[in-house]
Amino acid sequence: MDETPDVDIETLIDEFEYIPGHFHLEMNLNFESCTQVEFRRRDIKRKRDSLQFQLEADSSFQQFAVKNLLGVFFYYLDEFHSARDIFLSVSQHDPNNLNAWANLAYVYDRLNMEDKTSQCTDKLSHLMGLEGEEGESKDIRLRAARCLAEQGYAHAFDVGLLNEEDSIEKLSSGIGLYDKALAYGKHEIPVEEKRSWFFTMATLCMRLDGILMNSSNMDKRLLYFNKTLMLLREVVKSLNAHYKALAWCYLGVMLERQNTFATTPMGIHDCGYSGTDPLGCFGKVY
Repeated sequence: MDETPDVDIETLIDEFEYIPGHFHLEMNLNFESCTQVEFRRRDIKRKRDSLQFQLEADSSFQQFAVKNLLGVFFYYLDEFHSARDIFLSVSQHDPNNLNAWANLAYVYDRLNMEDKTSQCTDKLSHLMGLEGEEGESKDIRLRAARCLAEQGYAHAFDVGLLNEEDSIEKLSSGIGLYDKALAYGKHEIPVEEKRSWFFTMATLCMRLDGILMNSSNMDKRLLYFNKTLMLLREVVKSLNAHYKALAWCYLGVMLERQNTFATTPMGIHDCGYSGTDPLGCFGKVY
């Protein structure tokens, strides 16, 4: 029997514009840590508990992003069957969820369940339109957009961040995945779902702005500061009370931060917030 030639995984990945699933993402979570095992597990457990609390408080459009990431955390805590059950639950409630099928295939492979793994990959191939379905169809692009958005969400919860540079890299990657998701989905993404993505993007940008506040790279900070304002301007229109209240609060924080610049950032003017009192934003939370 002829041996199958080795395939460079980087070359394989480059052939696709996106790869479903979480286990290939360039997050510290997916790589061996230089920290002690007990500290890594403690960090993962804390992130898992935070996600579980968030899931109870918010059952909006991003609930499957939360559940998929929860499954990944359970996997890295060696609770493979719990991870499998979570991914199965997502695939049952959202049969078009690309990440759930990819993650489920990964877990089945770990459990040496080859038939189940094959079934998941076949399903994934069909949903991605790799079996001859029209590649530019609206449904396929929307699936891809949601897949990328969920991956972007995961970057907000990475573990073992070594320093500010590492944090900046992971947060920037998350924002980049959301930008790619928006480009894929275009006008097919429902307005309220898009605003939920904008909310997470805004939180990532705010965290970046906080890190860059003491940096000498003011141009880079301005980019994320202005982007945060533009995102929050859309989120405050949300019909979701949770997102809307937090968006007004975050907007107040960002307007307070304008005093840390030598001159008023153009984003303040472009978004129509010139002369806006931060306290007025905080007051709209209630």
